[in-house]
Formats: sequence, structure tokens, C-alpha cells
Amino acid sequence: LDLDSGSQEERLDQLESLASAVAWLYERNVIHRDLKPGNVLRDGRGRLYLSDFGLAKELGRPEDEASDAGLTRRNASLGTPAYMPLEQFQNARDVDRGADVFALGAMLFRTLAGITPYRGDAVEVLSAQMRVRYTEAAPPRPSSFDSSVPPALNALCLAATELDPEQRLPSAGAFLEALRKARRGESPGGP
Repeated sequence: LDLDSGSQEERLDQLESLASAVAWLYERNVIHRDLKPGNVLRDGRGRLYLSDFGLAKELGRPEDEASDAGLTRRNASLGTPAYMPLEQFQNARDVDRGADVFALGAMLFRTLAGITPYRGDAVEVLSAQMRVRYTEAAPPRPSSFDSSVPPALNALCLAATELDPEQRLPSAGAFLEALRKARRGESPGGP
């Protein structure tokens, strides 16, 4: 998925398509846990395909050493730091749909601002997220990097990359609906 070229409208169309695919996964009780542009392929007709399900998890299924070949251990961090929420750094085994919503929000942020909300290696990203979550530090906003970002899309980025999982948009379907509203200039709402 190329979030750096093409018009903003084309890139937002691609994010809508990706959010729809992730919502389809949720209907089947699967979370991806490593959503990022590199795991989204596009064919010659422009159709998107989600790839690399190596960290995917079936929700509601007991996750033990046998079911995931020992890949997800309690208190282990798995994924790509720039697209991971704080709770995934702390315990990838127990994350839910919110981890994928955060990744969608980080991709939206990159689409609008040209960068992800939290950058650097795993330690730098984790430190920045902890600073925002546990202090009075303001969360990153796409409009801080590009003042032309519409307020509704700016608000959606904040709702999707909220570091308190209870305050984040609850699902890819909710993200998709909020993205469509935000593109029309309507407030995306909250969880």
C-alpha cells in the first residue's frame, strides 16, 4: 500500500478499502496484529489484498503454546512499532480489535501528514507513547505537520490512535464509518 503517492483522495479510497477488509476479518473473529502498508498488496487493477497473517489471532480461541506454536507469549511485544498501540508493546498476546484500529489510524495519519504519529525504533516509539499516555503531553495531530488537514480527519486520527484502548474507536467497521463521515466533513465521533 503506497501512502506516499497519488492524490490524498486516492490514498483515502485505499484506506477505506483496507478498513473494509479488516472489518471483514473481524466478522470472522480474526485480528491481524501487524497491519502496515508493507502488508497490503495491490494488483494491476488496484484491488488491495491483506497479506502476512503470521501474527494474526482468532478471537475467543484459547491461545496457548500449542495453538500459536509459541509465537505469542504473555508480556511479549510483536508487530511493527510505528503501527502498534501501547498495549501491544506491553502484551501482544492479549490485544483485541483495538490494535488493528490503531494501525489503521497510524496509516491515516501517514496519509495526511506524510509520517506516522510515533516514529523511531521500538524503544523510541514506546517511550513517546508512554509519555503521551501517562503525562500531560499532547498526542500527535496530523494538522501539526500539515495545517491543511481537515478538522474531521484530524479528529478521526486522534480517535483511532488514542492510547487508552477504552477510548479508541472499537473496530475497523467503526473506523470505516467514521472515515466516510470525516471525508464528508462530519465529526467522526468516539467509541
